[in-house]
Amino acid sequence: MEDDYHAFALCPQVINSWTTAGLNHILMHILPKFNNIVDLLLDICSKEDQDIAGRIAALVWCVWQHRNATVWNNLHSSSEQIGGQAFQLWKNWFDVHQSRTHVQTLQTAQHIEQWRKPHDGWLKINVDA
Repeated sequence: MEDDYHAFALCPQVINSWTTAGLNHILMHILPKFNNIVDLLLDICSKEDQDIAGRIAALVWCVWQHRNATVWNNLHSSSEQIGGQAFQLWKNWFDVHQSRTHVQTLQTAQHIEQWRKPHDGWLKINVDA
């Protein structure tokens, strides 16, 4: 019977998924330091930047989903599919997050500006179309 550390970090298919997701340099560097997945993930979250931690969280989620699909539905995925899906999941989240940040910045800037009466002799026309 395999444990969670093997399932998320040591399984050869999962290691290949880390590689496909572009995260093998993180895993190979710190893997020998740990013997359980909780300590490994806590270390990553405390020492790596937000993007790396997010990408690893996406990969763990995808590994979990694909393992459940294998166990419960006899559906098998390649490590390339798992790693690729993890990267795309993170990229989609990142793109939406960046877009929201940009919209919030624009909204903040719009709220700062207030209508002012034009100088004498000037005509001001507001168009909101």
